[in-house]
Amino acid sequence: MHKQCWAKCNIQVDESLISIIEALVKFPTLQTIESCQGDRIQAAWVNFYYGDNWNNDWRTTAEFLFDFLAPALFEEVGDSAHLSMRLHPSGTAIVDLTIRRECIEKVGHALNIIFLKFNSFRLHS
Repeated sequence: MHKQCWAKCNIQVDESLISIIEALVKFPTLQTIESCQGDRIQAAWVNFYYGDNWNNDWRTTAEFLFDFLAPALFEEVGDSAHLSMRLHPSGTAIVDLTIRRECIEKVGHALNIIFLKFNSFRLHS
């Protein structure tokens, strides 16, 4: 296996999710997997990896999610968005972000605010 490095790439996403995706990819080592803006019935959602998933480092993902992102997002938007983590049978941790459709812009704005607090979290963890 070759040495891996991080690059932020241009990707196509559903139009209403641009603010969410652009905010999420600011976090170092966060890699979006797939997303959908939903419809009248279904909520919008984004799935992502965080940390060194090539080595099944689910603990880093759990720490980022439960010690930082979930509490910060809840503080900013309440129940407008939900986060959960699941382990794939391969050992890879996947984070699921579900957003009420009418709150997509609000959540995108909140993620940008939360990113500004990220360096403080990294210093203390």
